[in-house]
Amino acid sequence: MADRFERLFELPSNLYSAKSPVIVSAGALLKDTQTGNIVVQLKYQSVSSATIKVLCVDIAAYDVGGNEIQGKKNYQYLDLAIKSGQAFGSNKAIVMPDVTTRSFTIRSLCVVLSDGSTVSVLLPLEK
Repeated sequence: MADRFERLFELPSNLYSAKSPVIVSAGALLKDTQTGNIVVQLKYQSVSSATIKVLCVDIAAYDVGGNEIQGKKNYQYLDLAIKSGQAFGSNKAIVMPDVTTRSFTIRSLCVVLSDGSTVSVLLPLEK
């Protein structure tokens, strides 16, 4: 199974933006050698005192020449109950719409907390 995915690109680890309720602890772009799909896998860690219920992410995609191509808008991690310090997201594969994707960035995050508040984070994230 480990040979099924070829790593094409990695984000720097532990990306954060001021006042964000999450840290992006890891991000990778993978090619599924069985299907040919290109997938993004992201791992987050909560730094929020409130429980996280939903996380939405906008991903910008780039081809081998660095030209922006179709990314993934508003991918949603739903029905969460993530407490402060917990990691999540790494078990989800976000299938990218363009198989020529060779790198990506996170354009924005939106987090819905258990108290009903919403936190929107525009990027860039910083290490």
